[in-house]
Amino acid sequence: LSAELAWRMLAMETGHWALRGYGRWIAEEKATGLSVGMIGLFNPEGWLEIEIGWDLFNGFEGRGFATEAALAARGYAYGTLGLKTVMSLVKPPNTASARVAERLGCVLEGTFRHERHGPMNVWRHPAPAALKGGAA
Repeated sequence: LSAELAWRMLAMETGHWALRGYGRWIAEEKATGLSVGMIGLFNPEGWLEIEIGWDLFNGFEGRGFATEAALAARGYAYGTLGLKTVMSLVKPPNTASARVAERLGCVLEGTFRHERHGPMNVWRHPAPAALKGGAA
């Protein structure tokens, strides 16, 4: 990103934490300490509801980072925040993210049309009671 766009992204992410009390984290590779992406809870104005989202940086796709971090985010959503349901939004051509949702045990529930992002598939995560231990 350009410096201007990076600043706007940082302001949006930190503002989300300030306004909602939760947000996305920077995930890092344990072995190297490199940042691999942003994963966590996301619910900006105009969103359908609280989402577990994952955005990996180039070169870190297909290595399990999204699945591992999304499981941690779901544990936080259910265990710490006490949420009863969460979803993930995936743009229809993004088959890699759809596979992550499937690995997380999500069920394709329908479509949500966002005013800027267009149609996105809604993947419903299993409820806490349906998961072993109730949170992961």
